[in-house]
Amino acid sequence: RGIWPMPNGDLLVLERGRDRIIALHDVDGDGRADDAMSVIVVQWGVNHGLAVFGDYVYASSDTMVWRWAYTAGQRTDSSFSREVVINGMNADGR
Repeated sequence: RGIWPMPNGDLLVLERGRDRIIALHDVDGDGRADDAMSVIVVQWGVNHGLAVFGDYVYASSDTMVWRWAYTAGQRTDSSFSREVVINGMNADGR
């Protein structure tokens, strides 16, 4: 799993086996995720790395890096906004 804390208290979590990125929301502001959860991205093969930069969330597979539009506090699926950032990385790290 990858975890990325957001300034508004949400946690973005990359769930490898489920091929998705979710946001766990801190609704009451106590610094802990509550029962509120939103699916932010569904992408087959997403299993490495998680980062947020500017208005995008980034994640990767063994050979690709993608990005999706994202705004802190968002509760909607951004899968439709997928962009390929890197394609064809060497999966064995060379």
